[in-house]
Amino acid sequence: MSYLWVDERLEKIPRRIHLLNCKFVFDNISYEINIQNTKSHNRLNICYGKLFGSDDSYKKIVIKIYEQSRSQIDTDTYVGLLDEIEVHAEIEKRIGYSSYPSHMLFFFATKQGIGIIFDNLGLQLDKTNLYMFDFKIKKLMILQLLLQVNCLQKNNIYHGDLKPPNICISVDGKLSLIDFGIAYIESTNDNTFELSNIHYNTTITSGSPEYKLIYEQQESKSPFPKELFDKSELWAIGGLIIGILLNDATIYFNKSLELLNLLKFPNENLETSDLSTRFSYFNQNFCDCIKQFINFNLSDCYDQFKPIILNMFEFDHTKRETLENIIKQIELIDL
Repeated sequence: MSYLWVDERLEKIPRRIHLLNCKFVFDNISYEINIQNTKSHNRLNICYGKLFGSDDSYKKIVIKIYEQSRSQIDTDTYVGLLDEIEVHAEIEKRIGYSSYPSHMLFFFATKQGIGIIFDNLGLQLDKTNLYMFDFKIKKLMILQLLLQVNCLQKNNIYHGDLKPPNICISVDGKLSLIDFGIAYIESTNDNTFELSNIHYNTTITSGSPEYKLIYEQQESKSPFPKELFDKSELWAIGGLIIGILLNDATIYFNKSLELLNLLKFPNENLETSDLSTRFSYFNQNFCDCIKQFINFNLSDCYDQFKPIILNMFEFDHTKRETLENIIKQIELIDL
C-alpha cells in the first residue's frame, strides 16, 4: 500500500484536518485537543479527552489512532480505519451529518499514521450498569437501536458487527452505534444487491446465517434480494434487546458462543441453488436452543417482548418480521 493510494482514497472525503501538536483549524475555528487517557489495543491507540474550540465549543471525544512505520503500514488495522472513514463519510452523504449521529467529527492522515476523532457517546453497552435504567428508558433504548439500524438499512448501509462493545449508552439512556470498521454499503437495482466488497463477521453471534452465506457467495457476483440483507442483522438485534431487558448485555452473545462450541454444523455444498440448503450448515438446533433460552430467561413481566424476539430468531429469514413492523409492535408495549 502506498501513501499515494491512501491520499487518493481520502481526497474527496470531508472533515479532514491537519493535526499539529494537538491543534488544528477547521472552518475558521481553532481547536485544541486535551488528551486525558490512552489505551492500547494491538496496534491501535484509543485516546480519551476533550476538544475545545475558539467558538467556546466543548466536546468529550474519543480518538482512534494507528501509527506505524512505512514498512509495516499494510495491515488490517490500518485498512480498517480507512474503511471506517469512508463509511462515516457515506453516512453523512446519504443521511446527513445532523440527521444521523455518525459521530466522526474529524480525521487526519499522515505518513506517520491515521486517526479519527469521534464524539464520546458514553459507555459501551457491555460496560454499562443497566440496572440504573427503568423500563421506560430501556424501551426507548431498544427503539433507538431499531430506528438507527432501520435508518441505515433504508440507505443501504449495513453495520455488520452489532454487539455490546459497538453500542454506546449515555447516562440519560441515549443509544448510539459505533465502530463501522466492517460495515458494508451497497447500491440497489430492482431490489437486489450485487455482492462486492462485503466484509464477513466471524460468527453468527453478531448476525445470522445470511452473514456466512453472503461472504461465501460474494465471489459469484450473483444478486441477492434486499430483504435478505435487511433481515440479516435481526439475530444480533434480538440478542442486544435480550441483554438490555435482563440487565446483562453479553448474556445472549455468551450463550451463542457456548452453543457454537457444542453443536456440530454439517458442511453443506454452498454451490447449490437452494437458498435454504445453503443455510443448513447452521443447524436448526441452534435456533431451537436460543428460543428455549429466551423462553426460560425472559420473565413473565416481559411476555409482550417474547413473541417479537422469538420471531427475530426464526431460521428462515422470510418468516422474520421487518424492522418497521418490529418497531410498531414495541411502540405498543406498555408494562
